[in-house]
Amino acid sequence: LITNASYVAVISVTDVIGSPAGQTVTFDTYAPLLTWEAEDYDYGGGLTYDPTNTTGQYSNALGTVEVDYHDTTTAGSTHAYRSGDTASTEPNGDAPLRLAYIGTGFTDYDVGWYDNGDWNNYTRTIPSGQFNVVFRAANGAGGFGTVGLSRVTSGVGTTTQTTSNLGTFTIPVTGGWQTYTWVPLRDTGGNLVKVVGTGAQQTLRATSGGNNNANFYMLIEANTNQPTIVNVFPN
Repeated sequence: LITNASYVAVISVTDVIGSPAGQTVTFDTYAPLLTWEAEDYDYGGGLTYDPTNTTGQYSNALGTVEVDYHDTTTAGSTHAYRSGDTASTEPNGDAPLRLAYIGTGFTDYDVGWYDNGDWNNYTRTIPSGQFNVVFRAANGAGGFGTVGLSRVTSGVGTTTQTTSNLGTFTIPVTGGWQTYTWVPLRDTGGNLVKVVGTGAQQTLRATSGGNNNANFYMLIEANTNQPTIVNVFPN
């Protein structure tokens, strides 16, 4: 096994008369250096709780529309976690409860009804180094879902923000809106994106392309020891 990977284990057995049985389980070895929940987007016009080491501290912290988040429609949405916002936050259907929530009195949430064009800003202190970004998301629709990640380059806390695209998470069909999978951030060529941190705050923006429920994002240490191919002939 290697660190920071997702695995599928298939267990197959056959009894003495040849009848087969089996079980498929998934597990991972991710060791994130920074995690932020999708529902813990900025509030109050570009404000953040940073570092975010207290579960539920964004509960009912009001975001400013078109500054902290944008929501295209509220049809059918719920607001269980940040009840004053129009962006949908709903209880997450995971069982058992994630370790970070056990004994806190809070449950896990996701950003649902995450329609095409919806976005959320996340201001966090990104540690020094190079990181890959992994997204935990569900897709109960019939086609791929997408979420783009960009860096806000100016105008944080205002309605005139500029952004620089980093890459896209592409979410396959997972079989249900509360059936989650891991998706890495990739560029247009399919390569893993390396996000560079300097130990300072950065504001990242996640923009939905539809067909996904967003659970959380995490930074894992990027593998910078990649192989190279030289002296290829013909050119």
